[in-house]
Amino acid sequence: MDHHCPWTGNCVAWSNKKFFLLFLLYTSVSCLAFNAMASPLVWDARFRHHETLLKFGWTLTMGIGLLLAGYFVFHLWLLREGKTTLEFLAGKRGELADCSFRHNATVYFGRDVWSWWLPTAPMLDAAMGGRREQDEDDQETLQLVVE
Repeated sequence: MDHHCPWTGNCVAWSNKKFFLLFLLYTSVSCLAFNAMASPLVWDARFRHHETLLKFGWTLTMGIGLLLAGYFVFHLWLLREGKTTLEFLAGKRGELADCSFRHNATVYFGRDVWSWWLPTAPMLDAAMGGRREQDEDDQETLQLVVE
């Protein structure tokens, strides 16, 4: 398990890490795109007090967009380091720490780089030569064969 996300209401683990990263990317890009498009309206309304809600919404969306963009970059760094959030917090070395960023990204996203940006389930077993197993808690895990 990577971590429990209270905003999505589930645990982020090996099987859904791609979807979590894409969620962070899509949400931050959407917030920042909204802010870019709404900026002229907010600029025109800067001295009109009756448009306070517009200015508040723009500020809130900017903050959320920047926060999620930072969190996305942090998770890309974790992916590069081969760590999960819990391994980072515990100061442990990640299972994929000796692998390249491309290899670590392939573990979660699959081999086809063009499908990395789409919310589709990757062919992970075929991509890495790993196999899925059930542990004692019925949690899906992956054993990797690192070449």
